[in-house]
Amino acid sequence: MKIIRLKITNFLKLNDVELNPKHTTLIQGKNKQGKTSILKAIETAFDGKLDQSAIRIGADKATIEIDLEQIKIHRSITPAGNNLTVKNNEGYVIPSPQKFLNGLVGEFSFNPIEFFNLSPKERKTYLLQAIDMKLTAEELTAALGMNLTGMPLSFDKHALEVIADAYKYLYDQRTGVNSSVNKKLKTIEQVMSEIPEGFNADAVSDERIAELRNAITMNAVAKQKIEARDAKVVSLGNQADDIRGQILNLQEKLKGIESAIEQEKNMEVNLIDTAAAEAELAALDASRETVLKVKQVQGMREELVVEQEQQAKLDTAVKALSKDIPDKLLAAAKLPIDGLVIEGDSIRINGVELDNLSTSEQLRFGLAIVKSLNSKFRIVCIDGLEALDKETLEWFLKEIAEDDYQYFMTRVDGDNYDAITIEDGNVKEHATENTPGQAVS
Repeated sequence: MKIIRLKITNFLKLNDVELNPKHTTLIQGKNKQGKTSILKAIETAFDGKLDQSAIRIGADKATIEIDLEQIKIHRSITPAGNNLTVKNNEGYVIPSPQKFLNGLVGEFSFNPIEFFNLSPKERKTYLLQAIDMKLTAEELTAALGMNLTGMPLSFDKHALEVIADAYKYLYDQRTGVNSSVNKKLKTIEQVMSEIPEGFNADAVSDERIAELRNAITMNAVAKQKIEARDAKVVSLGNQADDIRGQILNLQEKLKGIESAIEQEKNMEVNLIDTAAAEAELAALDASRETVLKVKQVQGMREELVVEQEQQAKLDTAVKALSKDIPDKLLAAAKLPIDGLVIEGDSIRINGVELDNLSTSEQLRFGLAIVKSLNSKFRIVCIDGLEALDKETLEWFLKEIAEDDYQYFMTRVDGDNYDAITIEDGNVKEHATENTPGQAVS
């Protein structure tokens, strides 16, 4: 689809300009005469993004008319708003005209000359538009070997943007896990420093502690019984002395008392070594705090194993997202130029950074990208050809001479190429004398 007629009235710096564009339309003139306004008018006719500020000073409205091979576009800009009409060759008015044009045009504002003046990030954005690449949740899940639940990912984005979002999320997750792992390792180290070397936690038994406590308690009860027995023996002895004075009358009673005394004396009571038991109890009580520390370390080590496994998985995922997965996607994608590699914001052709390419190599690369972006619409607007030296400009014009795209290009006054000259917003002349060896059709 090509533009066969272009009429612009009172738009930006333009007064009344009408052109019948060819395959290549070169527009030249001094600065601020309206060259770039023609390119902006073409873009505005299709996207309508300029407002009433685009109306030429002193006019009440601006109009842009474009005749394509099959449709006619009429856009007017007034202080009240922006009006668009699209008709086919039979005069049928196409409904939802802006939506229709959006589907027709796609991306066409790429300038291969300005591309190399962009920041690395802006260059990457243009390239992502040129490389149609999608990534599904299933594909990323399989590539990472992990569940994506909880990741704030939109798979409507470009594949490399999805990968960048996943990388940032998992990188942040890994940072959190790394922090937790480091804290646990430091805590374990601190607690271990408080545990005596060679300490055996298994030797400190709660059952043995309870057994010793019970034995000591029973021993105290036994002592009370002995004291009670001794007191009773003394009492009975005293009674015996009194009874002996009454032997004749109390002999039978004395025998009973003496028998009772013998029974008390013969009562068996098992005693333990209280001092040894109390010493062992004191030692075990002192060790209980150390046992708790040992158990604390054991629990933290179990948690550490889980977090270190998670740490390893996140490390693997982050490494895959930083290189392996993007490399595989780019290897499988249909790139607009051979040898193109994108890593982060760095763009290389056959291992050479874009800024290190020659001017002609940069233009060849830019053309490949712009054609990829305009594969459907095939209309290219290029502003600023004066940035090219004469040799590179002639090479560029030959390079595009035989393709099936339509070019609108601007340059300041210079060599006498076949060009339309703009002066003070109007077409001044259409020179036909060409530079030797260079014919522009």
